[in-house]
Amino acid sequence: MLPLMGGFCTWLLVLLLAASIQGERTGSEATGRQLMQVKVLQVAPETQAQHFLHQLRLESWDADVGDVANGTVAQSQPLEWRMVRRFPPLVSPGGRVNPKCGNVGIRFPQLISRNQSTMDAFYRYACGSAADFFITDPTLAMTGTMASLEQGCMNLQPWPDMIRASNRTHGEYLYRSCGERSGEHCSAQNFTAAKVTPITVDEDVLAVSSLRSLPQMDYQHALLDFLAPAWIASNGFRKELLNGSVKMLAVTPWQIEMLKALGMPEDAILQVDIGEYKADSPKLVLCSKRSLHLFRPGGPEGRRLPELPFRDSRSYSDFWHRFFNWQVRDEITHAITTFAGLKEPSASGDIVFLQRCTDRRPIANEQEALSLTRTALTAANRSELLTSVCGSREDFLEQIREMRTARLVIGAHGGALANLLFAPKNAGVLEFVGTAAAHAGLAGVWPPYKSYWYGGAGAAFKFYRVVLYDADAEGNWALELPDYELALQEWLATEKPLQHTV
Repeated sequence: MLPLMGGFCTWLLVLLLAASIQGERTGSEATGRQLMQVKVLQVAPETQAQHFLHQLRLESWDADVGDVANGTVAQSQPLEWRMVRRFPPLVSPGGRVNPKCGNVGIRFPQLISRNQSTMDAFYRYACGSAADFFITDPTLAMTGTMASLEQGCMNLQPWPDMIRASNRTHGEYLYRSCGERSGEHCSAQNFTAAKVTPITVDEDVLAVSSLRSLPQMDYQHALLDFLAPAWIASNGFRKELLNGSVKMLAVTPWQIEMLKALGMPEDAILQVDIGEYKADSPKLVLCSKRSLHLFRPGGPEGRRLPELPFRDSRSYSDFWHRFFNWQVRDEITHAITTFAGLKEPSASGDIVFLQRCTDRRPIANEQEALSLTRTALTAANRSELLTSVCGSREDFLEQIREMRTARLVIGAHGGALANLLFAPKNAGVLEFVGTAAAHAGLAGVWPPYKSYWYGGAGAAFKFYRVVLYDADAEGNWALELPDYELALQEWLATEKPLQHTV
């Protein structure tokens, strides 16, 4: 945990004048957009920002090869990555073998249904049409790796669908790539069609390269895609963060709040507001006059993990960083609760039912499922406390307090279920997931059976089952209650009743 630092630096809130880079030209057209709160801020030097963009264009298939021949821009050397932590596989190879579909229990969760045709369709999907949807593998050992880049720049949004960091001598793709390595060639137009806002800071910056920031879903993505990598990376810079010589980059409000919840001083956080994503909005490139300290997930011995080409539409199919969530969740929960002064729970004995409590993607028979749960617990003479939670109506610490005592977590795929990060390791999960018909027309990436299992991350739980909801004749979502009851009974049979001492 990072304790509060006495005495904060004097901060100057600056309205950044955004520079629009189009093609080979850097302009100074003001956008009037408030971007960050830092001690020193200025528009990036034209040469530094232009070099970053020029290097991107250089690697495209239709780049001006004359730039290479005449030495205008040299080919970048790879960064030197070092291992900072090792992690074992989430599941042992061969530890979970499903005879009907080898992907189930590895990259896909176990579906519960009384209908054999429903089960057959799921197996055909998981081991047929979607067999290669995920390239993540929970049977693989992982590492946290870091590299430092002096006077470097990086783009803060995946643009276009990739993140790269470079300086005048070294450079590397941090998330996805194009070119010879990926087998996918970029066009120079990929790097010139968008407006670019270059900014620079006179700070050493600690950055998580697996940034995935969707402001309209800030809470769950800060939990799933930022908090664990940020925790691992910051542990190697505790002293520097405390004395102010390094700043931790955060690009959304919830990222900032979660860093502060860990005990990180506010003046140790470099706050950059990337704003609401729009196709024509300026893309941000951050440049440091000092060094960028970059974190990314690695494979065994720090080797680079498999990834998808930058144009691939499977937007979360290579999110290796999400495996870290279940490797360090106890550390994160302990750090947050200790800093907040929350007492350790005496035992984990609650059944936490996460209700939607919103008009957005409601499940019509959710209350019936809740009543069914209460009836099943009573019939089995179980003493667990059934707690109904509306996550959207509670503050961050209250959600942690309720989740950390859970013995079983029940709920539909959505933001509230991202709080599984704070559930005990022995907790079970019953997740409601949708069919293709239920997800038809939804914005974003909504394949059938979309689940927080996420390509193997759910393998960290000893009990994880999914139950389908489907669209009824009016288009409302309805849970298959007989299937839910079957899944609930399976958990009751698996988990022994609580033993109370007198």
